[in-house]
Amino acid sequence: MRSTTCRLDETGTGKDKEMNTEKAIRTRNSVRAFLPKQVDPELIQEVLELSMMAPSACNLQPFRIAVASGGMWRMISSELCELARKLPNQHDIPWELSEYPERYKNRQRKTGFGLYKTLGIERGDKEGRKRQYSQNFKAFGAPAVVFVFTDKEVGEYATLDVGAWMQTFMLAAHEKGLATVAQTSLVAYPQVLRKFFDVPEHMSLVCAISFGYADPDAVVNTYRPQRAPLQEMLVPLQDHMLMQDDEEEEDLDEVYVPVYSGGSREADQAYAASPELVPSPVKK
Repeated sequence: MRSTTCRLDETGTGKDKEMNTEKAIRTRNSVRAFLPKQVDPELIQEVLELSMMAPSACNLQPFRIAVASGGMWRMISSELCELARKLPNQHDIPWELSEYPERYKNRQRKTGFGLYKTLGIERGDKEGRKRQYSQNFKAFGAPAVVFVFTDKEVGEYATLDVGAWMQTFMLAAHEKGLATVAQTSLVAYPQVLRKFFDVPEHMSLVCAISFGYADPDAVVNTYRPQRAPLQEMLVPLQDHMLMQDDEEEEDLDEVYVPVYSGGSREADQAYAASPELVPSPVKK
């Protein structure tokens, strides 16, 4: 089976010339097998600069980023692998949940089982699962990783800005032909990063994004977990608000004031459909 991830084009970048925002959102996916091809530093710089256009509350941009590639990343990865074999996770932001709430467990199980099924790892194959998990600390073979820090003095809301920046980075990378995967496993031992980078005291390591060129022949990259349907995510109105909404619509029908020179609701609807064929709105 082959991945639907785009192959490298004649320039070796894999960039999709027909990419647009909707296509980027719909086709971006988490990649867990990368080619050994290095990413040009100029391309990394380009994606990083583009990602800085991400929104943040009051334009605070309360985060910092550190990029590791080549030999530096290999050294960091080696230390992470070593610590993962010896120590429990030591995240800057403690992971306090022993397990997810029941309302989310089904999504978690379906995603995990689906991934392992794609890889041919049986449910009872603990060694196989352990081997696959260990690939996290090697970034699944990605040649570069960007680590993201959040300002703990700004509080929990700073992580919302981090999330917006991460999504912007991943979409920008995808548009440039790069594959990505966000990973919390790579920030399990923040002391390793502090050995290589001069991280300010007020910054907490919160997440990482591994990136590079997807291996189009890796079966793991064919896996696409399903998203919850929109209806499942919408918060419904209270019953009394539904009744009120119906009453307001009836009232509006009785007191409707036309905005366009046609003088009727039908004229307004016609204007919305084909404004060039209907007289301009009445100006007051």
